[in-house]
Amino acid sequence: MAISCKTSWPLLAVLCAAAVVADQSPSDGAPVKADISEEGVQKALKFAIAEYNKGNNDVFFSKPVRVIDVKKQVVEGMKYIITVEMGRTACRKGTEGNLEVCAIYNDPQLAKTKRCTFEVWSRPWLTDIRMLKNTCQKNA
Repeated sequence: MAISCKTSWPLLAVLCAAAVVADQSPSDGAPVKADISEEGVQKALKFAIAEYNKGNNDVFFSKPVRVIDVKKQVVEGMKYIITVEMGRTACRKGTEGNLEVCAIYNDPQLAKTKRCTFEVWSRPWLTDIRMLKNTCQKNA
C-alpha cells in the first residue's frame, strides 16, 4: 500500500503519519505469530523443555499440557517466544525413557501446572541455540 502525504494541514499530516505507521509489515522486526508445526518452533520448544527440566529442582519431568501462543522474531537469527502450560509427569528424572510417553498427572495437585513463556534464540548456521528467558507462574 503506497501512501502519499503532501499537505501542510496539521490534522491531515497526523493522519498520514498514523497511516504510515499502520502500514509497516511484520517483517519490520516485530514478533509475528508462528505455527507450532514449523520445524524451527519445534526445535526451540524441545530445547526450552529440556532446559526447563534441567533448571528446576523437581525430581519429575515436566512437559507441555498445551501450547498457548507462539511467536517468532527475526533478529540475528530467529527468536522464538513460546507460551505453554507445563504439567508435571509421573516420570522421574535420571531414568531412561522418552518424555513423549510420560503421562501428565490427572490430579491438579500432582500435575502442578504452570504457565511458562520461553524465549529461545536460534542461529542454525552456527548450530547455536540459547534460552534467553524462562518465566513461569503457577496456575491458579
